[in-house]
Amino acid sequence: MAAVGAGVLSTVEHSTAPLPGNVHWLLAGALAVAAASVAGLYRTLEIRLTYPARYRTTAATLAGSASLIVVVGVTGWGAKGTLVGM
Repeated sequence: MAAVGAGVLSTVEHSTAPLPGNVHWLLAGALAVAAASVAGLYRTLEIRLTYPARYRTTAATLAGSASLIVVVGVTGWGAKGTLVGM
C-alpha cells in the first residue's frame, strides 16, 4: 500500500507530463500485488466455508482484476485510455 501511495503521489505531482517508466511499473505492480494478496487472504477466512460460492466468486474476481491491472500496466494506455477502457 505504501508503494501505491508513492506512485499516486508521483502521478499527481507530475500530472501534466507522461508517467516515467519506473512510476508506471510501481503503480501497476503494487496494485496487482495488492489485489492478488486480498484474493489470497480470502482463502484464510473461516466464514468462506459458510458461503463458498460467494467467496469463490470474489476471489476469482480479484485475481482477474490483478491480471487486468498488469495488462493495463504493460500496454501503457495512460490515464485517459485506461478510463476509456473501463
